[in-house]
Amino acid sequence: MFISFEGVDNTGKTSIINKIYEVLKEDFTIYKYNEPSNNYFGELAKYGVDGLKSIDLIYLWWTSRKFELNKNKLKDADIVLADRYYDSTFVYGKLYNHSQDMVNHNYDHKYFRKPDITFIFQGYGIQMLKRNDNSIDHYNSLDVNTINSINQKFNILQDIFPERNIVSVDSIENSIEEMFNFCLTTIKQKIIEENFNGQSTTKKTNHINN
Repeated sequence: MFISFEGVDNTGKTSIINKIYEVLKEDFTIYKYNEPSNNYFGELAKYGVDGLKSIDLIYLWWTSRKFELNKNKLKDADIVLADRYYDSTFVYGKLYNHSQDMVNHNYDHKYFRKPDITFIFQGYGIQMLKRNDNSIDHYNSLDVNTINSINQKFNILQDIFPERNIVSVDSIENSIEEMFNFCLTTIKQKIIEENFNGQSTTKKTNHINN
């Protein structure tokens, strides 16, 4: 099962992923990674290099992702938890008006694995700006309008891809614990459904129900 977590920075994605990992690792082989990944290409994309254009960063994100998806640990995992995935590449790419060809390749499921569940963490307004002020990541030097624009672009994903299992999570109205419980419940239900279809073991599903 492949699960991606998307949304504006500092909405609690990473904290929730870590909590979910700790719960599920007792019964499943879990692979957890973030984008850009901590490989050579991901480091270049995350911290940047003088003179790189936005299109260069997209290529680095793609290369970093493909490098990560090819790892045996990821291929052999029961559950993959991705802290950002191709939806972030799409949303941030849209800020720079990238071409439709770029969008098409970003969502090419022959090349990049399609998530079984995507959680979109909502974050908007002055609340997110205050959270971002405490971050050292250069991606967070944003104003309220840009934050809201990013959030709106994440929101349209459900309309663009109605066939996907995309779940919205409000990080302003809900605490980390509430969001964690909601996400974990959603994932457990998916595990039960897959077991019903013969894709998971009875032992795992019986435990997850307890």
